[in-house]
Amino acid sequence: MTLENKIMDKEFTVEETKEFKDYEMPEVSVGAIVHYFPSPDRTPTTAVVTTVGQCTLGLSLIARGQKLLVLQNGIRHKDDPNYRSDRGVGFWDFTPESKNTAMMKAAIDDLMHTKELAKPKKQLRSAQEALASVSEG
Repeated sequence: MTLENKIMDKEFTVEETKEFKDYEMPEVSVGAIVHYFPSPDRTPTTAVVTTVGQCTLGLSLIARGQKLLVLQNGIRHKDDPNYRSDRGVGFWDFTPESKNTAMMKAAIDDLMHTKELAKPKKQLRSAQEALASVSEG
């Protein structure tokens, strides 16, 4: 039984869990289009995210020449230090288009934040301060 199967079946020892390193998977949502790589040297397949776990995804693969979707569960991100190609399970990554969209969104957010910081701060005075300045003048 592979380690992935042991984890899915919750049949693993403390020593086996020590192998896992802390990793925060990139944010992705159900319905997103990603690439699934069966192995590092293979061409990616387009996939739809069907489930999002703490550190893995469930994917519906859109395989060329197939009429049905192929389901894959327990898929780790390519940068996850716990991904091992020798387990026979591929990995996922964002498509080039979604990477570009994320970079544009980040640039817009940075621009909006910079623009917000550049706005002059309005100085609000209390009613008493306003009355005091009128009575002095």
